[in-house]
Amino acid sequence: MDLSIEKSNAFQNEYKQFSTSIELVENVELKKELNKLLLELLNLVRSLDSQHVGTASSIRSNIAGAVIDQRSKLAETRKRLAKRLESYKKTVKS
Repeated sequence: MDLSIEKSNAFQNEYKQFSTSIELVENVELKKELNKLLLELLNLVRSLDSQHVGTASSIRSNIAGAVIDQRSKLAETRKRLAKRLESYKKTVKS
């Protein structure tokens, strides 16, 4: 059973949606910022996946706090990415 977030359909769809939206951004600086955030999101997911694998093979008491921290960072990065894209979309519509 593969518990990888990165390989999950939900994450793959989310990543594709963000990537497609970013491709449509015409502002070069904003596009760079959004691509950087998207890469940060991917790296956080990969880190969390790695922690899950480590947790499954060897439970450590301090891992739980690290996983919670990564989940918080993951949620915050998703919010920042979505907010910047939404802000951009509003300016384009104006």
